Amino acid sequence: MKLSELVFQCIKYGAYLSDTNFLYDAFMNGDFDNDVEYKDAIDKVWFPLNEALHRLAVKDKIPNRVVELSVDGNVATFKEDATDEERNIAIRNIRNVFQGSKKIAHRRVGNMLILYGFSGSKPIFAEYKVDIPNFDKDNFKSNDKDLGEEYGITETACSFIIEYVKSGLLEEIQPEMAYQHRTVAEQYFADLDTYNNGFEQMVVQSVYRIGE
Repeated sequence: MKLSELVFQCIKYGAYLSDTNFLYDAFMNGDFDNDVEYKDAIDKVWFPLNEALHRLAVKDKIPNRVVELSVDGNVATFKEDATDEERNIAIRNIRNVFQGSKKIAHRRVGNMLILYGFSGSKPIFAEYKVDIPNFDKDNFKSNDKDLGEEYGITETACSFIIEYVKSGLLEEIQPEMAYQHRTVAEQYFADLDTYNNGFEQMVVQSVYRIGE
């Protein structure tokens, strides 16, 4: 689902207005930006939406990414043929660095990694979590990402995000109903697949031996 489609559905179902004229194309054209009934929801949708996306991220409900590294000495960066977007992507944390079936000791410095105890003859990969940016009404039309392709956020997860955003839109006017939506959304989030570490080292390799 595209970000714009998710925003539209959050407003449509979160504002609780039975308006058959509130359509996606009209919303994208800005026809409702100054509409008295919709303006409040359009302005306020961003905080709970970003909060829901980041809630999924910190609960490990968004898949990890794996990238092959380019190594110079013991300093690793993204491969030279990586796109600018891949090379400059915000990394929330590094889950694993591995070479074949062996984990590689490392220290992170920004988007660079200092590696220890690796072979120079085999490719090295990093498994990491993306730091999802905050979206707002000023940039989402020009930054209309496909959330599935970009971050691995499924259609199912988007449905649960809508439930979460309903809570944010109702918080001031109907706090009890808002609490119910938040509780249901958290239960839904808990039911999503959890993505911990995708790499598990199957073989323990000795570094030091007795007598050496």
